[in-house]
Amino acid sequence: MVRSLVWMGRFLHLSEYVLAFVLAAFATSLPEFFVGIHAALQGFSSLSVGNVVGANFLNITLVIGVTAVMAGSISMDRGYTRAHLGLGFTIIVFPLLLLLDGLLSRADGFLLLFLFGGYLSYLIAHDARTHVVDSIPEEEYRVSVFLKKLALFFFGVVLLLGSAWFIVSTGIEFGRAAALPFYFIGILIAIGTTLPEVVFGVRSVSLGHTNMSIGNALGSIAVNTSLVLGVVAIIQPIRIESPLTISLMILLTGACAVWVYAMNFVWGGLSRRV
Repeated sequence: MVRSLVWMGRFLHLSEYVLAFVLAAFATSLPEFFVGIHAALQGFSSLSVGNVVGANFLNITLVIGVTAVMAGSISMDRGYTRAHLGLGFTIIVFPLLLLLDGLLSRADGFLLLFLFGGYLSYLIAHDARTHVVDSIPEEEYRVSVFLKKLALFFFGVVLLLGSAWFIVSTGIEFGRAAALPFYFIGILIAIGTTLPEVVFGVRSVSLGHTNMSIGNALGSIAVNTSLVLGVVAIIQPIRIESPLTISLMILLTGACAVWVYAMNFVWGGLSRRV
């Protein structure tokens, strides 16, 4: 799916910034999205909250950390950092306010979708004018090749749907057998659903596009928090068994995000050392 989207981004002459967000929104966040939908349809929506919170924490730590170690250093434009610091932190911690009563209702879900729409509009309005990711050979500028890549993308979506069904079903059975809270099972599942972001970060480094890796990780957090949780809450309101544990993880993720932004603003990026 990632390879197909990267090719289509080149074909459509998208910038690094836009392509990173598209990947985050419609590719690397799809595992969390499908897991959330399957969990909600089966009546275990709290599993989705654990999955999203765990995935967000791994995005801000594991994904960005692995990318920085491999690349030597990663950075964002400082103007971008100043403009997005407040908005990024707000998107991360906003569900914390909604979960104070231990319930994410359908009204809260619509509010999260409204937040996602506002975030998307803001991104489009402040689109960074960066160069196209890469060029592709002239002989490949054919509609037939584009349609082939599109077909491969949707084939990946079908496989991902099947994987999500298997993961949720297995997680539910494991949770019942071990008498574990379903939100905790969701946190464990996040290790698997975050792998696309890790792969994309490594791939971006190998292609020399380190800015895309950090944009993808931060974009995934925003999509998970607003779009994924919003859709799941609309399908089935989410009641949290242990709001304190989830709240602490959200706060820790927000603190790590502020640290990433701060290091980029003060030192110009993240290095292997930090």
